[in-house]
Amino acid sequence: MSAGFEGALVFVASFAVIGSGILELRKGPELQEIGVGLAITGTLAVVNLVLGMALVMIGRRTHSIVLVANGKHVLTDVYTTGAAIIGLVLVLMTGKEVLDAWAAILIGFCIMAGGFSLLRSAVAGLMDRMPKDLNRQLDQAIEQCRPGSIIKEIHEKRARLLSDEIWLEMHVLVDGSIPVAEAHNAVTEFEQSLDQAVPDHRVRVISHIEPIEHDRAHPSGHQPH
Repeated sequence: MSAGFEGALVFVASFAVIGSGILELRKGPELQEIGVGLAITGTLAVVNLVLGMALVMIGRRTHSIVLVANGKHVLTDVYTTGAAIIGLVLVLMTGKEVLDAWAAILIGFCIMAGGFSLLRSAVAGLMDRMPKDLNRQLDQAIEQCRPGSIIKEIHEKRARLLSDEIWLEMHVLVDGSIPVAEAHNAVTEFEQSLDQAVPDHRVRVISHIEPIEHDRAHPSGHQPH
């Protein structure tokens, strides 16, 4: 929710930047002390760039959407400052002050795209949505770690992502003739190996052991939850 709020703030900021550019086009820009402005905005841009990139990098490494959102929010200031610098440089080169307003409008749309991306990530986080690449990685880990001699098949798999934790539910089919203790030990080792096979994420597994003679155990199939 925090990341979504920051995404909304970035989105609103984009309208403010675009609006200021349009207003400047209508009434005509009034630029003063361009050299001083370039020095101040350039220094601020470097500071915010370092801070924003650090927040995004740490947030992605720790799978913290809030840190990523904070970093992108700071980078929004960098984009805004960048627009100002580009506009001022163009004005100095061409003498056409109207280019400053067009630069603001252009960067405003770039900021809007960043805000939309943050909002989309926040919604995905609230819905516990698994990224497709991570889901494929989990499927590969399941196939690699599954001891085929005991665990014959896996179905009814459901996975969701909570920060840096993957919560996995699945039905594990084993030979119905083996002792319960043997099946339990095999599935426990399988669950532990899954946790080690997916780097940067902790895999929490809830498994349901079923006999391979599944049709006899569930003649009506699995009912929807």
